[in-house]
Amino acid sequence: MSQSKIIIIAGPNGAGKTTFAQEFLPGEANCLTFINSDLIAAGLAPFNPERAAFKAGRLMLEEIFENVRKSRSFSFETTLSGSSYSRHIPEWRSAGYKVKLFYLRLATPELAIVRVRNRVIMGGHDVPEQLSAGDLSGAGKILRIYTRKL
Repeated sequence: MSQSKIIIIAGPNGAGKTTFAQEFLPGEANCLTFINSDLIAAGLAPFNPERAAFKAGRLMLEEIFENVRKSRSFSFETTLSGSSYSRHIPEWRSAGYKVKLFYLRLATPELAIVRVRNRVIMGGHDVPEQLSAGDLSGAGKILRIYTRKL
């Protein structure tokens, strides 16, 4: 039996995390469980997913911890806007998980804003501009926190 794995797909809003996950996870990563709060919110409130964002975030965390309890391989998406998941990495590794982080970068905050606007035009969810642009400002510091845990 192969080692259980947790794959973290991270990056700023608009970076293409979900698209990357949909292409990469089922094939190359052989990981069919993808936990994504945006997709959960769209399932809860398809005509206004922003309204269900908080509940979707809670459900996402429950799903993550349920998969860990059952020693299942899984992946999840995050902007890494804080270090909360980094606190769990040593625990996951102690439980026998191999933890991998894929960080998708964008060149500028403006590109993030444009990509989110285009996503909304295509029917996707919106994110306030200050969140899209702000995702890039602390990325280096947050990535250092996470890579120390890996």
